[in-house]
Formats: sequence, structure tokens, C-alpha cells
Amino acid sequence: VKSGPSALGWGLKEEFPYSSFNHVILGVPNGADTLWLECTSQTGPFNNPGLFTGNRDVLMITDYGGAVVKTQQYTPQDNAAYTWAQVAIDAQGNAEMDFSTLCKGMQYDVSSIGAIQKEDEEDQRKWLYSMTSLPSFETQSVSFTEDREGLVQGTVKAKISARRVANVSGKRMFVTPNLFSQSNHSYVPMDDRQTRMELTYGYENIDTVSISIPDGYYPEVLPEPIQIESDFGSYSAEFQFGESGLLYIRRNTRLEGVYDPEQYNEFVEYLNKIKKADRTKVVLVNRT
Repeated sequence: VKSGPSALGWGLKEEFPYSSFNHVILGVPNGADTLWLECTSQTGPFNNPGLFTGNRDVLMITDYGGAVVKTQQYTPQDNAAYTWAQVAIDAQGNAEMDFSTLCKGMQYDVSSIGAIQKEDEEDQRKWLYSMTSLPSFETQSVSFTEDREGLVQGTVKAKISARRVANVSGKRMFVTPNLFSQSNHSYVPMDDRQTRMELTYGYENIDTVSISIPDGYYPEVLPEPIQIESDFGSYSAEFQFGESGLLYIRRNTRLEGVYDPEQYNEFVEYLNKIKKADRTKVVLVNRT
């Protein structure tokens, strides 16, 4: 099979000649497209540049000399993580959860969902903690599936039990519907930043969480929908109440790009708004 060795490094600059290469992949012509093959892994998915070599400029060595080409480009929707959850909360605030998370594109790599399948149960349990915003829980079952046809994706399905998912005080129950994707980092403004900021890839995260609550409980005040727009992406959260209980839908889209130093504080403000929104509580009142 004819292929072109392609050298890459972090931050290829075309303005002047120099060597910043530390890795080589193969580019195999496939009609008008190119198949990219990783040379240092025997287990990595076929034609999946992913986080390590995707969205890159590389120097491909051809019969006609060198040429700067791009590896596979990913859209935010290519790099998606989707979570679906059914949560049943009892009168003490404890919960039984049945959820699945699908990660594809670069988030397949970021989540390590492919690698963790080969580890033992204890490591898988520890990894499962990173997929939720719960301080502790007990795992009833966990399983993994993988699809390497086309854009690689992996799915985890789990059943867990967690204590004090909701706080109960008198006739009121306090629930934070975002049980899986809370932002935990604190970001500090930097007024004297001198360098540009690069977001190397975009992504899309969508959580759909259905929460059944004990009989007799109703929202005291249902939070208004949240919508946050910025140059760096968008965020939304919806809170609905019906016969089946609470429904929480969270969407977080990040955009790839290079931004001026002056925009860094705008980015910090955007992330801190998301952190605050992720902690929105629903107050339920027992009317019986």
C-alpha cells in the first residue's frame, strides 16, 4: 500500500524553516481523501487521528517532495459526549441511577473510554467516578461497547446507588439536577496576559437527566432556562416538570480557535458563569 510518511509536532510554523517534529504517522491516499494510520500503536482505532494527531498541519513526504497537509478535521459535533440518565430519588434523598454515556471523536480519547475497558473492575470503578459529579456511590453493574466503524465511539452503561443525592429539610427537598457534568475548576482573571490563547479542539456535551421524585413533591419555584453565549461557545440548561418528574437538559458547546490575550478574561468569565449555572438547585415542597 502506497503511503506518505507524515512528520508532525506541536505548532508547525510555515513562516520559516525549522524542525519541530517528534512523531510520524502514515497518510494513505484514498481517492480524494486520506486515511491516517498511527505507527506506534497496534490497538488504536483505524483512521482515527484523534486528540494526538487530529486537527494538525503535518509535513507529508511524497514522491514529489514535501507538502504541508492537514490531518482529519473535527467539528464540535464530531467530538461529542452524550449522557442519558434515569434517576429515582426516595424520600430520604438517596437515589438509584441508570445511565449511559457515549463519547466519540476526540472525547473518545479525552475520556479514556477505550483504554479503561481493558482494566480491572477496581480501575473501572475509579474511572466511573470521573464520569459523574457524585462524591460517592456503589456500582451495581457497568458495561462497555465500542464502534470503530467510521468515527470511533465508545459507550459506557452503568447502574449505581448513591446516598444523599438530594438534601431533605422539613417539607423541602433540594436537588441539583446536574449529576454528571458539573464544572469544578475555579478560573482567575489575568489582566497582564501577553500571549494568545488557543482552544485546540471544539466539542459538544449534552446531558439529558430524568429524575423521578417521591409522591407529593412539587417544585416550589422551577428555575428559568439558562442561556450563555460567547465567542468561545454556548451553554444552555433547561428545567422541566411533568408527570414523570423533573427533566434536566444541559448543552455545552466549545469552539476551536485562537484568541487575543485581551479575550482571556472574557473566557474566564464565561467559564465561571457555566460553573455557577451547573450548580442550580431545584427546590421541591411536599404538599401532603
